Amino acid sequence: MGWRTYPIRLGDNYFDEWGRELIVTDFNFDLPEKHSWNRPPEPEEGYAVRLVGKEWQHFIDHREKTAFAKDRDSTEYTDYVIEELGELPATHTLKVPGTYDSWMSDKKVGNTM
Repeated sequence: MGWRTYPIRLGDNYFDEWGRELIVTDFNFDLPEKHSWNRPPEPEEGYAVRLVGKEWQHFIDHREKTAFAKDRDSTEYTDYVIEELGELPATHTLKVPGTYDSWMSDKKVGNTM
């Protein structure tokens, strides 16, 4: 194994997969996996940007919202707080149900009282 030379990038910015900005603090620096020298684009409203491979991509962002089970009588599907980027499963919705509501297809049906 021969000598390896590194470009001096001390003080340069780089970004992790979530777009957080970091600074090179070592003379012998290799860019870690899931990191980029390229600044991420500004996310569109309702979306977040994430590094996938070597490209920044937009993903729908419902994090910290409640996903409501469409079948209100189901014991298999329950309401939950969303923690991941991406689309909701077909079994859930962001629409707040009434006390006696359920969904058929993508339409709310119910006996709201």
